[in-house]
Amino acid sequence: MRRTGAILAVVAILAVAGCSADSAENRPLATPLSAIQSGTIRISLHQVMVLTLADHQRYTAQIADPTIVAVVAHRDAAHGKFEPELVPLKPGSTQVALTGSTPGGEVIGFHVIVTAPPISAAIG
Repeated sequence: MRRTGAILAVVAILAVAGCSADSAENRPLATPLSAIQSGTIRISLHQVMVLTLADHQRYTAQIADPTIVAVVAHRDAAHGKFEPELVPLKPGSTQVALTGSTPGGEVIGFHVIVTAPPISAAIG
């Protein structure tokens, strides 16, 4: 019984250490939406990417495989607008198209590759 408690304590410590907010891999990324047309975005499973906008237009997303990545509205409180945010769901790749809300809205298409985070050498 004591051995089980010790194992659970070690697992809990490793889990907390692996989720440190100070890790560069866990920090949100940002890139201008205008810079990714027909490009490829690579993000790690535990990162998010905010697609910054030059205007106040809203975008709707079409995702070829919605099990890989989701697009949610990120509120930029400093500028009073909503920006698309890519949230990785599992490793893999998919195509994303964002369509602007204005009539005849601009369509931005790009490829997203979600990579698995590196396995920590501390375990083992």
